[in-house]
Amino acid sequence: MIRVRMIEVEGPPEEVEKVAHLFGASASPATQVSGGDPASDEKAVEVEVTPKMVLAVLKRRPLSPSARKMLEVVSKVGPPGLTSAEIAQRMGISSREFAGVHSSFVRRIQNTPGWPKERYFFDWDRRAEEEGEEIRYWLSDPVAEVLKSGKFPLAESEIKDAEE
Repeated sequence: MIRVRMIEVEGPPEEVEKVAHLFGASASPATQVSGGDPASDEKAVEVEVTPKMVLAVLKRRPLSPSARKMLEVVSKVGPPGLTSAEIAQRMGISSREFAGVHSSFVRRIQNTPGWPKERYFFDWDRRAEEEGEEIRYWLSDPVAEVLKSGKFPLAESEIKDAEE
């Protein structure tokens, strides 16, 4: 059996109404319809990431050894951060393998209930990105706070100590 839990359709209300029946929905007041103003939609979802949200991402399922290693490597630097290639090198894996680790971690974040859209575990220099420079990453403040607090141990030795 296939279940669809949420469908998001953007557009003017009259156009949404025309296609709502295709999804087994109606454009009734219960259906959320965007006003079509991206600025107001963005304001509506601006939520600050809290340490509790970070822990929800980290603890909702067992974290792979590779994801732990990625976080451990990045937790040791602040701005100006590390490039993807530098992170991969410090992890002892190829850039291609790192891309897989990072992608699966991003899916973990995006699929954690309550995680706000357009919020990230890593920070980067947006100016450098706009200018086409190589992007360098470091942990966002709430993530760094959680990892420094010891609430979520990364290294195997820390995990064993926390269990005892």
